[in-house]
Amino acid sequence: MHLFVATAQIVSLPKTILIRNTCLLGLLVALPNNKKKQSFCICNLYVNPFLYNELLELYCQHDFIIIEGYVDVKKIQVKSHNNNIKTKKQIQVKLSKIHPYIPNIVSQY
Repeated sequence: MHLFVATAQIVSLPKTILIRNTCLLGLLVALPNNKKKQSFCICNLYVNPFLYNELLELYCQHDFIIIEGYVDVKKIQVKSHNNNIKTKKQIQVKLSKIHPYIPNIVSQY
């Protein structure tokens, strides 16, 4: 795992997930991508219980946040409608800190 800091937009509503007898908060976020084909990269974000209340109370869907955590790229197998199995890479981030994103506000004076 590698330390990861990025600006992200919350795409989905947070959901409670039980992984290995630990209650985590999981949600999807969109990360800016500089590739020509795709302007945003969607990744899974997992939040530890100590940031659980802060994320639920302060942030909602479509908010921008600055995330700091550990990134992991996993290969998953996806079955398509005609029973073909494809291997796909999925980005997962285990969040350690969250910061609000405040854009520069330029006054018109």
